[in-house]
Amino acid sequence: EALPGTWDITSYLYGGDEWMGLIADSANITFEVPVGDGGLFREQVVFVDDWTRDIMGRYVIDEEHHQVTLYYNGELIIADITITGDKMQWISELDEEPLIIKATKRK
Repeated sequence: EALPGTWDITSYLYGGDEWMGLIADSANITFEVPVGDGGLFREQVVFVDDWTRDIMGRYVIDEEHHQVTLYYNGELIIADITITGDKMQWISELDEEPLIIKATKRK
């Protein structure tokens, strides 16, 4: 229930390096309201050189394990997600490197 909506990413720690402010100016991920156990998502990153990357795909929620699986462009990411109020922490791997995202839900 807490996942749908737009989350503004405040920290994107990939492979031990912080991307927000250094490589990316802003980033967000939007989860559409799920139908059944999943739905559609869109991630948008605006890089410091004004290049924008959009990723769209679908997600599946595993409430028992507090995980979300994202499918896009033939890839899949399994993220352990903790939501407390309007704050989210996401822990996963991307290309065999640790990825920790912190985000705040947009009002």
